[in-house]
Amino acid sequence: MQFTYIESDKGLIEFRQHLHRNEIDLISMDFEGEFNLHCYGEKLCLIQIFDGKRFYIIDPFTISREELKKMLEGRAIKLFYDASSDRMLVYKQYGIKITSILDLKILVDLLEFQQKGLGDILNNLFKIEKDKKKKFQRYNWMNRPVAKDAIHYALSDVENLFRLKDELLGLIKQQDMIEQLVYRFARTNVNYDKVSIPSIKKKKEYRSLSVVEKHKCDEIYKMREAIAKRLDRPPDYVFSNGQLFEIARKQMAVPEVVCGRGLSDSVKKEIHEGLAKILE
Repeated sequence: MQFTYIESDKGLIEFRQHLHRNEIDLISMDFEGEFNLHCYGEKLCLIQIFDGKRFYIIDPFTISREELKKMLEGRAIKLFYDASSDRMLVYKQYGIKITSILDLKILVDLLEFQQKGLGDILNNLFKIEKDKKKKFQRYNWMNRPVAKDAIHYALSDVENLFRLKDELLGLIKQQDMIEQLVYRFARTNVNYDKVSIPSIKKKKEYRSLSVVEKHKCDEIYKMREAIAKRLDRPPDYVFSNGQLFEIARKQMAVPEVVCGRGLSDSVKKEIHEGLAKILE
């Protein structure tokens, strides 16, 4: 799979000029990001694009916010599959609201497929199986240079979106659902100001805590977040979610807490002292 790697403002400007010059008004797009797996926080790491003929990788690490904004808020219609988390990622990180999105997940929801993941849909409609998915589930997209096989994996998410769009629209026409689709798009709104709930509070372990235990858990969570952010480490590296819940339930004593490998003795002492203070 041949692709063009864009890693400068100049390169991105030339790409936008290419779209304009060739009157390309539809591209498929996807992101790869870091989500508290190898460092602290959520970060956009790659932008994958297919213009119908050529593949492109945009490296946001070496491109200015201004040029990313021009690209993501440009006139070209951007084919995504389930764009909700992608658009929130760039809004939180850059304050950019992606415009002109055609989210194919909306079409899939309307057609009521039982399995709605992109891989499931491609396999269902085209018998395309995505290879080596597990290999890249924990891939560190922060690393540079990005491995070639990782780039090929990332580009496979945009490779079939043009074909998928045509197939889904064909099914919607066959089932006389155009009007329903129009209403579905009209009702699709993005609440950029919505306060996100920490994922830990969505876990059944958290929901099963008593009111007092939830308060302890919240305080422990805040302390762990502050330390993880300062160290630029994933929160789970400081100490695991499992231990967090056990500490909140008083099923684990503070001296028993196992911290991440490589943390200094002073940081471990800070963690233990902070936990003891919260539990007083």
